[in-house]
Amino acid sequence: MDGENLHDANVHPQQLHLSSFDSGEQDRLDDNGNVLILSSNLCSLISPVFDHVFSDVLFYVAEHVVPLHRCILAARCPFFMSLLLKDNHFLASVAPSNQPIETDSLKLKIDWSKLFDSYPDVGGVSYEAFMTMMEFLYSGTQNVAAVSCIDDECLHDACRPVVAFAVDMLALTSVLGVIVLKNFWQNSLCSLVEKTGPDETILILRASKQHTADALLSKSLQLVAISDIGKVDVQKQLSLELAAEVLELRHNMGMPPISNLDSSQERACQRIRKALDSDDVELVRLLLKEGTVNLDQAHALHYAVLYCAPHTVMEIVELGLVDVNLRNDRGFTPLHMASMRSDPSILVTLLSKGANPRLTTPNGRTAFQIISRMVRKRNDFNKKLVTAQKDFLCTRILHQAETKGLFEDAMNIFPPTDDENELFMRLIYLENRIAVARLLFPEEAKLVTDICHLNSTSEFVGLGFSETSKVDSEGSKLDPIKVSCDHFSIHKASMAAASMPAPVMTEGLLKRIDALQKSVIFGRKMFPSTSDFLNNFTDDGDPLELINKESGTSKEKKQKKRRFRELHQALEKAFEKDFSTLEVNISK
Repeated sequence: MDGENLHDANVHPQQLHLSSFDSGEQDRLDDNGNVLILSSNLCSLISPVFDHVFSDVLFYVAEHVVPLHRCILAARCPFFMSLLLKDNHFLASVAPSNQPIETDSLKLKIDWSKLFDSYPDVGGVSYEAFMTMMEFLYSGTQNVAAVSCIDDECLHDACRPVVAFAVDMLALTSVLGVIVLKNFWQNSLCSLVEKTGPDETILILRASKQHTADALLSKSLQLVAISDIGKVDVQKQLSLELAAEVLELRHNMGMPPISNLDSSQERACQRIRKALDSDDVELVRLLLKEGTVNLDQAHALHYAVLYCAPHTVMEIVELGLVDVNLRNDRGFTPLHMASMRSDPSILVTLLSKGANPRLTTPNGRTAFQIISRMVRKRNDFNKKLVTAQKDFLCTRILHQAETKGLFEDAMNIFPPTDDENELFMRLIYLENRIAVARLLFPEEAKLVTDICHLNSTSEFVGLGFSETSKVDSEGSKLDPIKVSCDHFSIHKASMAAASMPAPVMTEGLLKRIDALQKSVIFGRKMFPSTSDFLNNFTDDGDPLELINKESGTSKEKKQKKRRFRELHQALEKAFEKDFSTLEVNISK
């Protein structure tokens, strides 16, 4: 069965029974009781409930540790046989950097992402795709995982998570050399690509070229050629070779270019895009002075939200020369394009400058509906990944903007004041609150503070220290933990109504207070339950106990570490509640 005859294959879409991967040995296993029992017994070896004392290799995949067995992997797959025969130097190079202390030191350990760094065409393969492959290797059967987006109105037959999983499987089967399974997923994608939108078709086209899936390549190439994706996006998202093929197909079909600009204006637009590629907004300013085109004619903001750094998007918007609700040739606004990129800071930038979240695309979808069909429904496998947390933030931002308004009036939480003592107390409180969040939930806190550009202001490290540099009295840099301790001790003294004089509220300190307030307000919008927990702890708890876990007697250290774990678990529950609340609201 080769790639060209996939549609004639009598293969059930949910299960394959195969004895080997060699293209000349593709007969089904006899469907008898003994074979089924053998298949089931072998598959139980990778079950989470199985005692893994017999495993001899650990694979680290997307924050999961998967115990496996070298003899089975080597017997079933030439790729793994070759891998496991590598010398110790190579195996050491793909070992995980950070290993839990309790990990069995006698077992070989392989970091899947490090191993696949040498396969740039594959990228990060999901845990579900990896386990689907392992189930096939161990049992000879494949049970296709149920994949869905968070939009309950979607049929889940061609949304982004479904496409991404199928592309993952095509990549994995191609690299591992599992030809039968690769043909199965090529066949699946050939059916899937007929239902996908243009942006998903681009993903499939790239994958088909990278993994020499010829039948899929021919089909997806035709579909991209007749799609409404513009020339610029085709050239940015595809390789030079593929982009040339798409544009040649369009030319042969007699499709006119989608543009109302003349040749001189097109050249001016190209120069603006090159400046944006270099994040050179000053050069963009100079090019605009030529007067050939303006930023809206060049669709510069649409381009920036897809392909430029978030700070470049902000600088373009800050010029005040773009319409944040302008539609491009596809009928998409910059917010629609930003929802496809799934970057929370870009979404906030656009919404803060007046982007309308209720505007729809030509097929009737808002930015929130676009991202809802791009984000995979959470499960036990992906909910702790940073990508899933970013997706959650983007979804929550657009949901809030569309239903309740994103930006809460700060005056309701932090009333304006000119009293320097009150401002000083507020500064200490906010620094402590952010520090606690960073200690307990570092990844989420980083996302929020990055969105609010907190790092563009100087952290206040206490009286007697420079506002702009964290150095001690001898000119040495302060350790971050010491800085945090200084914060907490100042906070404690302040709360005790000490007679500590407030510093002069310089412009830098006022900017810092404003950035801290925005971070807290935004965090409250995104994570209401988590925010309440942090409020209560910062108000009533002793933040010093989080920092000084290693001080005191052995008994005191154990108590502090136990307290830290308890706090972290309580915060995780609050965070999970925020996720669950959003999922319930979306499904209504």
